[in-house]
Amino acid sequence: MIIPLNSKKLKFYIVILIFLNVIFYKKIFSQNNTNILFQDKSINQLYENFSKSYTTLDTQQIANCYANEAWVINLYTNGKPNLLQGKENIRKYYKDFFDGIQKNNQKLRLTFKVVERKKNNTPKTNIADAGYYKLEVLENNIVVQTGYGKFATVLHLKKKRWIFETDATSDAKATEFEEVNGVTIPEK
Repeated sequence: MIIPLNSKKLKFYIVILIFLNVIFYKKIFSQNNTNILFQDKSINQLYENFSKSYTTLDTQQIANCYANEAWVINLYTNGKPNLLQGKENIRKYYKDFFDGIQKNNQKLRLTFKVVERKKNNTPKTNIADAGYYKLEVLENNIVVQTGYGKFATVLHLKKKRWIFETDATSDAKATEFEEVNGVTIPEK
């Protein structure tokens, strides 16, 4: 079938082809960009260190994961919204939490699943991450309680080390964590 160049059908097909081309290009580009960011072990190291802080109940190590004027925002269903600013306030918050765990002779295991990561390239390089976490409470190396949550963080590169500028968390269901695809940190 020969379609005249000035026909409405040809214009329609051209518009459709351009539209599909743009969609596929955008999808391929964003996947490659995301994959490259997920492969950057220096970014994931921040989450490794944070998780290790939970395992060792080390409040100083956890404080070192944050910028001096960082924000922690807790938005859990069964509690009032909680805003913390500053590394020292964040350290004190975790000290109270970790002291309660130690008092009960318990241990913690924290696992992240980062599902989205975006980077800006302004003079102040930031990464924004979103995902889920699983927090397990252990007694005698047996899991006695498991909690799940969502997180959104903003990371900043300072002196060749990534730190949290903003760390926001809320509740999630076990199925959300278990069924989502993402980069698991620490790797199993």
